[in-house]
Amino acid sequence: MNLEIKNTNLVLNKAISQVWKSKQYSYENFARPDHGLLYLFSGNITYKFNQHQIEVKPGDIIYLPKSSKYVVDFNLKNGVVEDYLINFDVMEGKEFTDLHMPTVVLNDNTGALLDYFKEVVDAYNEKDKPFLINSKFYLALNSLQTAIQYKSSNADRLKFEKAASKLAENFELSIEDIAKELYISRSAFQKKYIEYFGMSPVEYRTKKRLEKAKRLLETTDMPIKEVSDLLGFYDIAYFYKVFKKAFAITPKEYRETSKPAF
Repeated sequence: MNLEIKNTNLVLNKAISQVWKSKQYSYENFARPDHGLLYLFSGNITYKFNQHQIEVKPGDIIYLPKSSKYVVDFNLKNGVVEDYLINFDVMEGKEFTDLHMPTVVLNDNTGALLDYFKEVVDAYNEKDKPFLINSKFYLALNSLQTAIQYKSSNADRLKFEKAASKLAENFELSIEDIAKELYISRSAFQKKYIEYFGMSPVEYRTKKRLEKAKRLLETTDMPIKEVSDLLGFYDIAYFYKVFKKAFAITPKEYRETSKPAF
């Protein structure tokens, strides 16, 4: 889930370290008074709201919207539940994000952001240093958003890598069909493809076809027209033209030169 921050005019209300010994805490009868970011670093907790629930595990960072109502269950069977909580508000009449229910915005499985939250809590305890408190708060927030954007970008790239595999493995599948599976237009799909792979989808598919053609020419006695048909070129003259452009040699010449000498 992407935490797209709309407002940077924030006021830190509280930053605390919490160790839970009770089994439950409730905002069910009154709304949460401010926004919160909670980093769970020990134990497991469950947020329940509107007949939904979210399981939170160590390393999860959860956003708690202002005015939301929920119940938190703490699983104390496996030891203590510990977290860092940062409560804050925004200027009157402004929004923080579009999220309106408790939401896990990131799993920090490497622990890279834990120290940022700890530093906000430590700075908050030094109340005579307001500039230090604010700088640590904004640093933690910026680091969180950067991490979320990085993870989102990686997830996006992974989707396109899977699309690339489909292009390479199924020559009958159209580029439009793959774009539709990603819920984007062909032009947007092509733009992203060039960004990630340095070539268009058509160029990538042709490259993979030619790589497979070389393997077939090297390892089989399949007629060249059958190789062309199998790989979706259909027109053998076009296959010869594309092959020679890529490798400066015709398919027939390649087969002859790639045969092992005895």
